[in-house]
Amino acid sequence: MRRSTRRAWVAFAGGLALWGTAFLTGTLPVSATPRSTTYPYPINSPADLFAAGSGLAQEGQDAVGQADHPTLDISSKAFGLHLGNGTGTAVNPAGLTALLIRAQRPSGTLAVWGNNQDTKKAVTLTTSGKVATGSSATIAAKTSQDFTLGWNFGNSRERMSKLTLQAAYDKGSRSQAFYVARLDLGDAFDLNYAVGGTQPAAFQTVALNPANGSEEDLELGVLAASADLLWLRVNNWGSNLVTVEGTGVSKDADLFPGTNATVTGHSWVYPGFAQQLKSDAISGDPTYALTLRGAGGYTYSSTHTITLLVKRYAERFTTSRVGGAEMTAITLDLPADVTGEIPESLDAGTLEPVSDKYLPLVKDPIAAVSLRMIPQGTPTATWVQPVLVNWEISRTMLEKTLTSADAAAFLEELAASSEKLTTFFTRVRPYKHFPSQVVDLLTLANATGNREAFFTVASDPATGKATLFFRLLVADSGTPEVTTILEDGIGYFLVSDGVEDGVLEDPLCLCASNVTPPTTIPTTAPTGTHPTGGGGSSGGGCTAGLLFPWGFLLTLPLFLLRRRG
Repeated sequence: MRRSTRRAWVAFAGGLALWGTAFLTGTLPVSATPRSTTYPYPINSPADLFAAGSGLAQEGQDAVGQADHPTLDISSKAFGLHLGNGTGTAVNPAGLTALLIRAQRPSGTLAVWGNNQDTKKAVTLTTSGKVATGSSATIAAKTSQDFTLGWNFGNSRERMSKLTLQAAYDKGSRSQAFYVARLDLGDAFDLNYAVGGTQPAAFQTVALNPANGSEEDLELGVLAASADLLWLRVNNWGSNLVTVEGTGVSKDADLFPGTNATVTGHSWVYPGFAQQLKSDAISGDPTYALTLRGAGGYTYSSTHTITLLVKRYAERFTTSRVGGAEMTAITLDLPADVTGEIPESLDAGTLEPVSDKYLPLVKDPIAAVSLRMIPQGTPTATWVQPVLVNWEISRTMLEKTLTSADAAAFLEELAASSEKLTTFFTRVRPYKHFPSQVVDLLTLANATGNREAFFTVASDPATGKATLFFRLLVADSGTPEVTTILEDGIGYFLVSDGVEDGVLEDPLCLCASNVTPPTTIPTTAPTGTHPTGGGGSSGGGCTAGLLFPWGFLLTLPLFLLRRRG
């Protein structure tokens, strides 16, 4: 057995949200392992259609079906799907848990036999989606013919994306979602993980070594509350069939990553599907093990030992949600590289909206808020307060900078994406604003080479909303700056609020990703009323956001950092 040891320095704060899911997929290793053609429902062609759902249940078999050349009945009222050669009773695809195109190449097409059941009207079929190639066809009334669903992942790291088929008659139309999984490797797996008392919203990801006979050690840094559990998801991005065995974790559910839906009646983890496992309450720095085995006649085995490096935290208060944002003040042991102390106690804290007029040089603001906290006690060092940020983005918020159609398409694309961070940041970026500058938090995180340690993204298809999570260390200091801190894979933004006055204040904003630095930089902030609507600014001096060139960020002094000898 070959054993490798890796520290997968990615971090997650549990308990940030209770529903929804996000997948952030890491780089998948290239596998030279063979593809099995003997297990149940093998992929024997460049692409096929694989369906899962209770409507496909047969006695003694899993509730799944497969077709290399499916048939789709089309009318203005409903679709009907025939697997195999189009014989038998049609299944309503809207009632299926998963409708997956299993592709063994990054680009390609799947031929579908379209049967227009309307006796008088032609139907025009078009496809859309991030990887869709835009194929279209028109089928005359009472006529059947082939049409294609096409995709091209290009150089993207995406493993799954959504295709939407639109069937348009002269009056009215219907749509049907398909999901295409890029399964161009024999064995390829990644591990999503998170901690939380209930199923968390967002998961971090690490790719697993797919070599047959291998043993792999992983060390995962996590931020956890006292009653949190470990949640794991093994995603099968290969073309072979596997089972998952856990030590210290037990199976919770089988999932379809495209919709985050639970699937039932599966004996194995099929290509393009996932299995979720969970532990008991985390105690100490525990160790767990996962063993992946080939199934259905395929020989494969790999063992992955997971050691958690746990940083404990406790909640102080959570603000009400304002401008989509919710913030939780917590206590924890500050990272070793930060000199300061957490306040003995805090007031309840307030979170208030900031008007766009106080963001004069931030292009296309989506939302802006300001958190204000007043520490209690006498400090012996700089006050530093950790904060968990949970920022929810709705379609209405996005429509400040996008058309309604583009906002809806972005949220749909994000929900199906296996690269949620990349997809999210194509449209939205978080900024910290001071009276005389704006700091791009994504730019700072990217500079560390591990932005996954700083951000996670969740998407809830049921509500059509997305959520961005990150962590702050807000310091009461007179130098306005932001520094990144990484410890055991847990990333924080260390924010000096700009005024050492016994008040912790932290204005933040979300903006469109196409922000452009201005050609002229004003040297003073606007005057007038306090941006949150109060009578005046007395803490932090943070009243508005101006934009300095990004090169300025790289020259910021490393505030509050203590070098290790």
